[in-house]
Amino acid sequence: MQNELSAPSDAEDPANRRRYRRKPVIWSAKIDTPYGTLDCVTLEVSVGGCKLRLLQPLEDAVNDVSLLLEKFGCFHARIAWRRAPEIGLQFELTPAEIADRFGGILPFDAPVDESVLDFELAQPE
Repeated sequence: MQNELSAPSDAEDPANRRRYRRKPVIWSAKIDTPYGTLDCVTLEVSVGGCKLRLLQPLEDAVNDVSLLLEKFGCFHARIAWRRAPEIGLQFELTPAEIADRFGGILPFDAPVDESVLDFELAQPE
C-alpha cells in the first residue's frame, strides 16, 4: 500500500511541477521531528523547498519538521513527498524570506503565472 505522501511516479515527478529552480548542493543537515533528530543530506534547495536524503528511517506519522542547516539556521517545513530514503520539503516561509535567509545564493525567479499559459492559439480565419 502506497503512503498518501509517497512520491509520484516518474511521469508525475515533482520536478515537472516545480515553481522555482533548484540548486544542486551536498550539505549535511538534520531534521527535528516529534520522534527525535535525524541526520540527512540536502541534495537540492530552492526558495520553495528542498530535497533530502535521510540517513535514518522517518516515522510515517511525521508531516511537519524543522530543517537545521549549519550555515543558514532552522527552517520549518512540511513534507511534500516521500520516496525512501529521500523526501521533499516545502518551506513555511515565503520564497522572498527564504531567498533572504540564504543570502542570494538561490535562484529566485518569480513563479510562473500559469493563467497566462492557459490559452488556445487563435485559428486563422
